[in-house]
Amino acid sequence: MSKLSKKERALLHRKKHEEKEALVQKKQHEKDLRKEFRSNIIGGWILAVTGIFALSVIAAFLLSKFFAAKSLAELLPQKKTIAFVEINTNDASGVLKKVQNYEAYKIDTLSSLFEKETGFHFETELKPWLGKKIGIAFFQEGNDVKRAIFLQTRSQRKTLKTLETLRLPQGKDSLVKEPYKNYTLYTFSLSQNFYFTFLDRYVVIADAKPFLQKILDYSSENSSLLAKDSWYIKARNNLPQGKLFWSYVNIEALITTFKTKSNLIEPFLSIFPSFGMSGSSKNSGLTFQTYFNIEKNNLRDQQFFRFDTKYRGKLLQFLEEEGLLSVHGGHDLELQLKRAFEIANEIHPLGNTLFEAMLREQKNTYFGKDISLENDIYPLLRGEYLFAFLEKGSDPSFKLLLEANEQSKESILKLKTQYLKTASFESPQVREIPVEGETPLQEVVSSRKNITEREETYRDTLISHLTIGDFALSYAFLQDIFILTDDAESMKKSIDRVLDNASSNLLNEYHPVLASSDEISVWYANNFASLLLDTQVGAYFEPLRFISSGTTLFEDGISIIFDLPYQLSHPASSVSKTPSQPQSALNP
Repeated sequence: MSKLSKKERALLHRKKHEEKEALVQKKQHEKDLRKEFRSNIIGGWILAVTGIFALSVIAAFLLSKFFAAKSLAELLPQKKTIAFVEINTNDASGVLKKVQNYEAYKIDTLSSLFEKETGFHFETELKPWLGKKIGIAFFQEGNDVKRAIFLQTRSQRKTLKTLETLRLPQGKDSLVKEPYKNYTLYTFSLSQNFYFTFLDRYVVIADAKPFLQKILDYSSENSSLLAKDSWYIKARNNLPQGKLFWSYVNIEALITTFKTKSNLIEPFLSIFPSFGMSGSSKNSGLTFQTYFNIEKNNLRDQQFFRFDTKYRGKLLQFLEEEGLLSVHGGHDLELQLKRAFEIANEIHPLGNTLFEAMLREQKNTYFGKDISLENDIYPLLRGEYLFAFLEKGSDPSFKLLLEANEQSKESILKLKTQYLKTASFESPQVREIPVEGETPLQEVVSSRKNITEREETYRDTLISHLTIGDFALSYAFLQDIFILTDDAESMKKSIDRVLDNASSNLLNEYHPVLASSDEISVWYANNFASLLLDTQVGAYFEPLRFISSGTTLFEDGISIIFDLPYQLSHPASSVSKTPSQPQSALNP
């Protein structure tokens, strides 16, 4: 073999290098093909799973829409419906499970009550077919109010089987069927004076055939259904979609039904044509919210008073937390009075004048004519106020707290002076003067009440105590707060809270209604149940710690939210104190 030249060796080396490069590229290409194949498989699976999931969601949505019962508003007429309420039985059942510790709400107790009132055993006869929605609607029929019951059913066969048990036991009574358009009406040949039919996914029960037929006719008139009504839509859009219940009241239809001709009631109600209410449950209790529509065209200036700033509840921290019966707080009471004047003016051309005259008469009774509403009383009401009733033996006590400054302090002292002058006189009484052998003579006498005033210093704060006959009052000015109460010990509790800069659980407890309201009211349900209600009714208040409400004013509506926390336990009241004393109690 001849020896390769230098040039031939170089060509051979290049050829081997190219073959090696080609082999490496081939292996890399095969590797890339395998990787691409795996990626395509994985990508395909991802797309397939995503597609199946999307189709499942769409199918579930379509099925829920197809099989879900409509809202009653989609079946009821605009003009004839006075009111309706629909309840979610699933959510209601969840609420009942949370309050099973209370006898009035135990399942056995409620089942026995239900069976006694309806004749049906809920667990065996209704539960197998009853759906999650039940409702009742009230209709205008001439001058009468008719009602219909709507029960969502999961099985028409089981529903019919349950209703057939209402037949007389002798065997002569039978379930009668009667066709009407595309529906079947049912009634009984001898017993049970009512009719029922199946509409959408409901069994609808009414007390007369013509009325039931009208309900079926109303439901087919799509353009005239309540769900298309502008007032209904507005109320619905301004309320959360409550899971527990939804209700709507058409005040205009109510006026038309009863043909009220009252010059006082009808103009007032015309300002509020309707309102809606929704309810939801939560772990800690229940929340209800209402929205009143306002017809601005029925207001002379076509606007309604509203607050530019929200109520903050700054005075709540100075109110003791034990023994509360009710609490009412807000700000700018003068503006609220002006709103009342406006409504009074809508009711009657002289309403504003008459309402203010009534206030002036009350002012003259308690403070005399030297006191001015505009200069002495209204300025006191422009800040924040808080009024509470508290337990005190058999008679409740009260407490009033106001934001105060030097000018308002002068006005309050002036009011006190004038009050003592007018309140010191007893109401005129007739006194008999005996005359021997003749009819006693009578004379009208007026006497003064015994008035005492004393001062006490408590923690460097001056407290004034007034006693007028059998009535006692205590008042004090503390930094930028005025406190008035008929319980001297309660006065000292508020002074302690101000000076100790005490924190308050009330701000947290009332937060659901305090967050966005112009004014709030709180009723401690269990305390009122024991004071005002009989035992049977009071038992239904036991699970509730309190009922709080907050009102918010808008230009075209009024929203009221109600918070009802459960009393499943009794949280201890904790008051934390700091040694520092703020310069201003309301702005620490």
